[in-house]
Amino acid sequence: MAKLSLEIENALALPKSSNLTIGNLIDRLSISGHMFPITFLSLPFLTPIPIPGISSVCGIIIIVLGASMFLGVDPWIPQKILKQPISQKTVTKFLSALSKIIKLFERFFKPRLLTISDHSLNYQFNGLVITSCGLILMLPLPPGTNLPPALNILILAIGDIEDDGLLILIGYLIFILNVVLLIAMLIFGSQLAQSLYKWLEQLFL
Repeated sequence: MAKLSLEIENALALPKSSNLTIGNLIDRLSISGHMFPITFLSLPFLTPIPIPGISSVCGIIIIVLGASMFLGVDPWIPQKILKQPISQKTVTKFLSALSKIIKLFERFFKPRLLTISDHSLNYQFNGLVITSCGLILMLPLPPGTNLPPALNILILAIGDIEDDGLLILIGYLIFILNVVLLIAMLIFGSQLAQSLYKWLEQLFL
């Protein structure tokens, strides 16, 4: 079984809580490090329409966790966010969705190119890329433009968890594409960039 599948099973097996908060959730998912909660938090951005009250909070936490990885410090998340309640039903729904995604593709995940995944700077560089993608997610961009940066975060996080250097390299390539798309939007306007994003959605989904 892939490491991420095991993480998801363990999370789903945890006792249910009627008073679950964002802080409790992050503590539960962070037993093996920051990458699993980052994987989970990227999911709301993979939906065509942002989920009110969840997407913005997830974006902020992704940025904080990514920055803490890059800087090598413990993450600091405002208490106001940590104390925000979240439905256990919502958590179970997203964990189940993540489980289905992983089961479809986990046969392609395996430890490889360990010189990349085990490199001493890999964790910090992944943190920098994840922080950058989190910042892109928080920009007031047109609807439907969240998929590439969210997918970027998901792929990098899975690659790190599974020690898959090839997947990490793919994540870096997608990041370059994200930067190109963002520049295209700034220079040529949102219509061209949206067309490119729609093409990417058809390509990946």
